[in-house]
Amino acid sequence: MTTCHECQRARETAGRCPWYCPKCLWCGARLIARLQSMELPRSEIAQRCRKVLADWMAMGHDEQQLRALAKGPMPLEPDGEASPSDSATPSPAKPDSAPKKSASRPRSRA
Repeated sequence: MTTCHECQRARETAGRCPWYCPKCLWCGARLIARLQSMELPRSEIAQRCRKVLADWMAMGHDEQQLRALAKGPMPLEPDGEASPSDSATPSPAKPDSAPKKSASRPRSRA
């Protein structure tokens, strides 16, 4: 897996990377978290967060994932060594996780 360049920079600078990629879910969440920590009037923070949320959603990202990631520790795209379970986002259902059919005898066609 290739790590987002901005996430890699943020990892190297302890989150002080001021650039965010709209194609990256974690960058959007990191930007929202950063905006929420700014010392601005609450209404201005809310307005800016809504704008970022709308921009990232327009790029195809899920609103609930962005919100959940922004509430947790500093959101960073997992690096190439991280497993999907290490990620803060829910992993999509795996094809082999579908309900198993019972091992009953085959049905006859009538």
